[in-house]
Amino acid sequence: MIPGSARRRRLAPPFSAALLVALALPLAAAFPAPARAQDTATPPPSTVTTGFRPRPVRSGTVSLLGGAMYGTLLGSGRFADEYSSGLGLGFALRYRNSAESSLGFAFESHQFDASVEPDSAAAPKSLQMVMTTVDYYRHYSVRTRTPRYLVVGAGLMQSRQTNQNDETEFPGDGGVFKLGGGFEYWANRTLTLHVRLRYYGVLSEGSLNHDVQAAVALNFYTSP
Repeated sequence: MIPGSARRRRLAPPFSAALLVALALPLAAAFPAPARAQDTATPPPSTVTTGFRPRPVRSGTVSLLGGAMYGTLLGSGRFADEYSSGLGLGFALRYRNSAESSLGFAFESHQFDASVEPDSAAAPKSLQMVMTTVDYYRHYSVRTRTPRYLVVGAGLMQSRQTNQNDETEFPGDGGVFKLGGGFEYWANRTLTLHVRLRYYGVLSEGSLNHDVQAAVALNFYTSP
């Protein structure tokens, strides 16, 4: 009679290394290992240009400009003895005769307040000088977003003053020449923002008056 322990050992299936390998192979085939991520090559840089591209202003282009200014009278000229500073307005029409130069026609109103306290009803209150000039512009860095320019011009000055009684007088007309410079910033393909500084030499009744103006303006470009 075979002992129970020996019987149990004899009836137990003989698990061996070969049997384990045989069982593992089907499982490995049923659950394959995840594929490794493939290295992707860096895509070539895009050839599409981004950002703002300033519009080239061609010969024959007309632009319309308008803006506000603030100025002061310097020195001891005829008007500077009685008036100080104030706000003004200006408008201009420009014609581009080449990529680097243009011609313009400007109309500006310079306002100045009295620099002394009034001592009577006839004391001066404000002065207005209306400038009408023909201008020449020289443009630089025209292929950038912030082109710069210099300007020279000459024309006529008409003056009008008001006293404390709001009565108007006309102290006389004269001539004017201007020198200045500035830059413009392209906001879009047709509109630029101008920042500029100019000196005006105003000749009236044998006196030279020094007028300095700082201004900001918008300039609209037409075709082409």
